[in-house]
Amino acid sequence: MVDFAYVQDKVYFGYGKAAEKIGQEVNIYRSATGIDPLDSDNLVGQTFLSQNVDWNYNKANKYGNAVWQLVIDGREIQKFDYLVNDTFTFFVIAMEPLLPILGVECNRTVSILRASKTQEPGANPYGGYELEDVSTLATSLPVSALAGGRMETNSFKLPLDTRSPSYVVLIPALTGIDLRIGDFVDDERGVRLALTSVELTDFGYRCIATSEQA
Repeated sequence: MVDFAYVQDKVYFGYGKAAEKIGQEVNIYRSATGIDPLDSDNLVGQTFLSQNVDWNYNKANKYGNAVWQLVIDGREIQKFDYLVNDTFTFFVIAMEPLLPILGVECNRTVSILRASKTQEPGANPYGGYELEDVSTLATSLPVSALAGGRMETNSFKLPLDTRSPSYVVLIPALTGIDLRIGDFVDDERGVRLALTSVELTDFGYRCIATSEQA
C-alpha cells in the first residue's frame, strides 16, 4: 500500500531543494483576514521560490496570465499564504496532491468596500447604494487585476463616450472576504472598480469588475 503522505512530503522536500538552487528568497505571510495581510505580525517565515509557466522552464509568460507554477517547499506554506520579496508578490491558490503548487501574481493592492443600501420600510426617496456609509472587507490586499471581460457601454451613449474597461480580478478567499456583486474595489492608484460578476472557486474568488471612471 502506497503511503501517499510520505510521497507528498518527499515531493515537497524536492521542490524546496530545487528552489534553494534556482529560486529567490521570499517572506511568507499568513493572514486570518483580508485586513492588512502583509502586516509584520503576519510574517511566519522565509523560504525560497522559483516560479514558471512551464515545468520545463522553456516558455515565457504572456499577457493576461496571472497564474504561475511555484517551485517551493510545500511543507512550509498553506493555501492563500502570500509569498513576497522586492521583485514580486504571489498568493498560493492550489496545493493538490502530487501536482504543481499554483500561485497568483499580484499587480494591484486594494481595499474592498461594501456600500450600505436603504432598507427602510414604506416609501423611500432613494433606494440605491449610499457610498458615504460603507463597510470595509479588506485593506492593503494584494490581488491580480488584469484587463479582460466585456467592455461596458456608457448609458448616456454620447458620440465621444468611451466604453468602461473591465478587469478579471483574482482575490484570495480569506476570512471576512464574502464578496457580492456591487462591492467596490479601490486600488492604490485611486481607481475604483465595481464587481459585476463574483465566482467563488477552490482557487479563491474570480471576479469581473468594471471601472467606475471614464
